[in-house]
Amino acid sequence: MSQMQSADIESGVIDLLRTGLGQTIQVESLGINDINDDGQLIATPPCVRTKYVGCRYPMMHDNTATSYDAAPVLHIWCADEDLTSAEAQREASKRVLDLVKPVLAGARIPLSDDGTTTEPIILIEDGIFMQDFLGSVYVLTIQVPGIAQYPGTYAGVSGSED
Repeated sequence: MSQMQSADIESGVIDLLRTGLGQTIQVESLGINDINDDGQLIATPPCVRTKYVGCRYPMMHDNTATSYDAAPVLHIWCADEDLTSAEAQREASKRVLDLVKPVLAGARIPLSDDGTTTEPIILIEDGIFMQDFLGSVYVLTIQVPGIAQYPGTYAGVSGSED
């Protein structure tokens, strides 16, 4: 039974990226120390940061309301550095973005030891997120669909004692 835990989804994406990109690009979950007081990314480039954004849970046709078509969404921040010009800076970050897309497109994340996986990862969109004299960051939005099933602890409880 897969519960599509948000931490498992994000760590699975990080594992895919680390394996696919190798050690030349630093891959981590976006943390509080990665953004300064001016809202700028301060990680060491080249880098990729992941951020779990949220999940939609459309209910499947299940009379106990314990099965859902989960659709977690993550943002993948991509950045690199080239201080020769603003254009060169953007191009450097776009190269990281272009390395990330084929690693994630269609990949599946293992959810348990029994071989259960998510459905294939879907690339939703990408675009520039931050741009100033210090650099450019591109964000790729992905969706990791799968079936979330919960034990339904109260699914059979009617609430009344007859």
